Amino acid sequence: MSDYTERFTEVNYPLLIEYPDSLAIGTHLSAYVNMEEYHRGFLFFMCGDMGAGGDIDIALYQATDNVGTGRKAITGKAATELSQAGGHGNDLVGIELRTEELDVSNDFNWVQVEVYVGGLASEYAYTFFGCVPRFAPTVVTNWHEIVG
Repeated sequence: MSDYTERFTEVNYPLLIEYPDSLAIGTHLSAYVNMEEYHRGFLFFMCGDMGAGGDIDIALYQATDNVGTGRKAITGKAATELSQAGGHGNDLVGIELRTEELDVSNDFNWVQVEVYVGGLASEYAYTFFGCVPRFAPTVVTNWHEIVG
């Protein structure tokens, strides 16, 4: 349970980070992260400049291990396509995940971010947070600095 006195970094940990960059046309896959230590996940996606005719599709996938065994989409965890024609350059997207939305009864505890870039290269960045750790406070090793 979140508390007013908790710091953001005590209950949210950046598990996956794609730093700002222009990425070419194609499918871009993150590593898999294990969600067993968290009750929730949150993808914070930042779209930058998009090439003319560019589009971006974002979705979360699940697997039973860190190499993608049994990989499948997580139902309802895909964003509406972003497009340059639709004026979506420099937009933000958030995808929330509760770990009970994973197929945990079949041992699907690993999550991956998939981003498809179509049309022309486009800029984006994202962070996928593990949220509400089962054993708080969470670690802080992925942070360069925390100012409280």
